[in-house]
Order: sequence, then C-alpha cells, then structure tokens
Amino acid sequence: MPNSRLWDSLGEPVIIAHRGGAIEAPENTRYAFELMRYLNFRYIETDVRSTKDGIAVIVHDRRIDRVSSHRGRVCDYTWEELSAMTDHSGGYFMRLDEVLSEFPDMIFNVDAKENRVVEPLINAIEAAQARSRVCVASFSERRLRRLRRALPGIASSLSVLSVIKLFFAVRSPRAIRSILLRFIPGYLQGVQAVQVPREFHGIEIVNQAFVEAAREQGWAVHVWTVNDTTVARRLLDLGVQGIITDIPQRMASIWP
Repeated sequence: MPNSRLWDSLGEPVIIAHRGGAIEAPENTRYAFELMRYLNFRYIETDVRSTKDGIAVIVHDRRIDRVSSHRGRVCDYTWEELSAMTDHSGGYFMRLDEVLSEFPDMIFNVDAKENRVVEPLINAIEAAQARSRVCVASFSERRLRRLRRALPGIASSLSVLSVIKLFFAVRSPRAIRSILLRFIPGYLQGVQAVQVPREFHGIEIVNQAFVEAAREQGWAVHVWTVNDTTVARRLLDLGVQGIITDIPQRMASIWP
C-alpha cells in the first residue's frame, strides 16, 4: 500500500516551490531551501543527477555551467570533486541525502533527470529515512517503475507516457476511458499526483474534465511552471490541487 498521502486530491491546494523558487532565490541551493522554510513554504520541487561515483546531487542540468563558475557534466565529477565547487548562490553543491536530513519538516518532489541517478536516488532516500516525505517524479516510465519497485509505497507522479494515456482517456467515451485507465499505474502503485503543464504546443491539457478524471483516480493535479497569478487563479477555480511556481512568495498573495 502507498505511504500516507502527501498530496490530497480533495484537500486544500498547495504552492510547490519550483527548484526552491527559482526566480526568488538561486535555484536548487541551500539558500533557496532555507528561505522557503523561513517563509513557511513546506513543499519543494527539485532535481537530481548522479556524480561519477554514484551520489545523487541536487542539480537540474546535465552540465553545471549555468549554475556555477565551473564547467562540465555532473557525471564527469566525483562527489569529492563536485563538493569543493561553489554554486551560483556562493554556497556548495548538495547531496540529496543531506538535504533530506537537513530539512525534515519539508516535503520534496524529486525529479530523477537521468537513468543513472535511479540507484543513487533510492540510496539517498533510504539513508535519510525519508520515504514518507518524498514524491518521486520523472518523465520516464522506466525510471518510475524502478523507483516504485525499490521503494514500495513511495508517492510518485505519472510519467509522460502515462499522462498521454490519461489525456486521451479524458477525451474518450466512458467505456473506452475505463479501458485506457487500466494501462496507467494507479494509487496502489503509489501514484498520488499528475504533474503537467497547462498546455503543450498550444494544446490544452488541464481543463475541468482532466481535473475531474484525475480526482476520480485519487490523484492530485499539479501544474507547472506557473508564474502568472491570473493563470494560477483560473487553475485553482478548476480544482487544481498544486501550483508549481518559481515565485512562491508572489503566488501566496492570491492564495485562497
């Protein structure tokens, strides 16, 4: 059975700080996470990649160039090498296990950015004893399948493939919808959230029917990355349960 619910599809909507609030603080840094905690934002979205020696580190891009004065791919450095480098906040790159241990009062939505980070991600969650306060995410169904198998009951979101299936199920007659939904992992596999953009290449994804279909499955709908408060209000009116945003402080000004 899944862990206790991190995302309640029938509860109050939440603000999820994308990369720790990437416009209001340097993304994916200790400074950003500390700021969010100080401001009482409990939910953080972040990303992990693996070092050369198999350590899960908090970083979005394949390379560190954009968020550091250093250059190169994360996977080309050992943790010892990477840990000596400063990031764009002036602090140091962080391991996932240390972040989970330092912020035990926060919920982390962790995006596995590559295949090679799956085992390091599993090890980090287990080392920090953080299974009950992590939701794993990935565009890849294969990665999510491995994570769900290794961490029974952990909360997870849907992969791109499963979101596509849900998209077509929503637009199908109910009889066909029920068939399509059988091919999507469900709550018993740990799925607690559907995390999607509002639209993709001009095609609307999130509408009333999509939100209602997700709720019928017991899933919360989280929309990324929303940095327009007017758009956020419309989404909340649809019943969306989470807004993933780079501007959590500004978003809080319109929160119900």
